Amino acid sequence: MYDRLRLYLTTLGIFEGETPHSLRAGCAITLMLSGAAKSSSDIMNHIGWFSYDSVQHYSRSGIMKDSCITSEKLAKSMSSSDDPENIYKKHSCETNNIKL
Repeated sequence: MYDRLRLYLTTLGIFEGETPHSLRAGCAITLMLSGAAKSSSDIMNHIGWFSYDSVQHYSRSGIMKDSCITSEKLAKSMSSSDDPENIYKKHSCETNNIKL
């Protein structure tokens, strides 16, 4: 998984040392702060975790500071960014004939 993640991010020109760990944490935090997940069980179901401890570890929900400010900035950045689906398609392996 690490090699594939690195390939995708490098191909997109956005690799900055991300790892599967940072991806799991980023997903959990984004779901929590964006309001896309209403509960820990929503996060667990979306990511495929079986343990509440995983949600606590990766989302850092107990130590997030100023979560209202953070979620406001996250929402603002998402509403002004390019459509992620189109960005992915533009740089996808299939479009660029990259063999995995």
